[in-house]
Amino acid sequence: MPVFVYRAADRRGKTIDGVMEASDARAVVERLQRDAYFPIRVAPHVERASIIPARSRGSTST
Repeated sequence: MPVFVYRAADRRGKTIDGVMEASDARAVVERLQRDAYFPIRVAPHVERASIIPARSRGSTST
């Protein structure tokens, strides 16, 4: 099942960020609204590849 990240606000305006599995973004919005939150942003979660810097090779001169 796809994973989505979201930002939502409660009735007092306090924002929350979270991650949710759902069939689509609309399902995330519906669940947040059912839980009394106002969705601000819902987007598919994109897993970022970790970047490992290449080792720098020192110059070797003879």
